[in-house]
Amino acid sequence: MSKTVRIAALGASLLLAASALFSCGNNGQIADSYEIIKESTDKALAIESGEILVYEMNTAAKDIEGYSLNSSSETYIRFTGTESPDFDLNATKTDIASGETEAYELIKDGDSVLELFDGQGEFVEDAEIPDIFELFRVEFGTSDIKSVEVVRMEKGVQLYSLTMSEKYANKFDTEADGVVTDCTGVVLSYYINSVKELQKVVCEYTSTVTVDGESTEVVKAIDAQIA
Repeated sequence: MSKTVRIAALGASLLLAASALFSCGNNGQIADSYEIIKESTDKALAIESGEILVYEMNTAAKDIEGYSLNSSSETYIRFTGTESPDFDLNATKTDIASGETEAYELIKDGDSVLELFDGQGEFVEDAEIPDIFELFRVEFGTSDIKSVEVVRMEKGVQLYSLTMSEKYANKFDTEADGVVTDCTGVVLSYYINSVKELQKVVCEYTSTVTVDGESTEVVKAIDAQIA
C-alpha cells in the first residue's frame, strides 16, 4: 500500500496550535458531527486491505501494591478483507513499573489461527478472534453524546471531540479477579480531513479502580489509525 500508518502523539502538540471553533451540547450540532464521523468511519471500515496501528497508555494516579496499573502497549496489524478478515497481529505490552515486556502475535489465515507468546506458540482451534476494527466502529447514537467540541487542525483536518454521557461510560464498568473498575468518563476524538477521510481515533477512558478496598484513578488513552 502507498500509505503507511505512522503513530502520532496523542494530539497534545497539535491541540496547542489549534483554534477551537465551538463547543456545545446543541442537538443539531451533535447530529451534524455524528453524521460526519459515521461517514468517515464507514469509509475506513470499507478498506479491503491495509494496516492498523494502536498505541495504548494506562496511567494510574497512584500505585496499588501487587497490581500493575501503569502500562503501555503497541499493536500493529496488517489485514486483508472486511468480513472475517485474515490478518497478522503483533502486540508488545510493557509494564512501566518493572520494565518487563511481553510480545504477542496472532496470525489468522482462513480457518487456521496461530498464536504465539514471546515467539513460542502453536495452532489453536476455537480461538477467540478479536475484532480488529472495533475502535473504528461507531456503536453509539447521538443520545449517547453529551457535548461536542470541534477544533480546526493543520492541513485541513478537523478534530471532533465527543464527551460521552454517564450512561455510555457505565458500559465500561467491570469487575473481575477482585478488581472493580468504575468508568466515570469517556471522550472520543475523531480526526477527519477535508474529504471526510478518518485520520485517527483517540479514545480516553477515566475510571476509578478499586482493589481490596484501595482505590485510584486510572486514565486509559488509546490512539488508533487505519490506512
